[in-house]
Amino acid sequence: MDYLSSCITVDESGTIFASDWYQDRTHVYAPNGTEIHSWRSFGTGDGETVDITGLAPMGSSYLYLSDGSYYAGAGEYYENCRVTLFSHDGRFIRSFGGPSQLSDPSDNAIGPKKEIFVVGHGKCSVQKFTRNGDFITKWTVGSSKADKRPQSVAVSTNGCVFVSLYTSTYGKENLQILKYSQVIGSQPVTS
Repeated sequence: MDYLSSCITVDESGTIFASDWYQDRTHVYAPNGTEIHSWRSFGTGDGETVDITGLAPMGSSYLYLSDGSYYAGAGEYYENCRVTLFSHDGRFIRSFGGPSQLSDPSDNAIGPKKEIFVVGHGKCSVQKFTRNGDFITKWTVGSSKADKRPQSVAVSTNGCVFVSLYTSTYGKENLQILKYSQVIGSQPVTS
């Protein structure tokens, strides 16, 4: 693997998925580490990505990618801010979100009822969607004013949602893990 990986995940069959942030490419590996294939399609159209920030497999057939925004310089700015569903072979199926709904998503995870949880830097929130991308609910985590931004999300088999917050204040960097109960929108149970 000779690339800048921004995220990695494994599906229930052991297939490994890794994203290449620099080349905006998704790599697929067999459980033994042999590369099966990869795909790349830079842009803002259907099935195209500009900044893969999260990978979440659903079963052994589908992969959800969260896709943020990218400043290319000289006034060139790409903004997808969405979650896209691909088949394991890289075939585009559908996407949801967009800049008005998902402001700079940083990760996504699948819940036990196949719902999709998305955390985002821009709106400092966790949003919950159906597997088809229909909005269910959201709640605030962190604060852009305090520079506590959600970085990653994971969901346990019993539905507890874990969110990591990255904090950078006065040259100090901290990582805080928040746990939310199944009652979506509750305050952190532990931190």
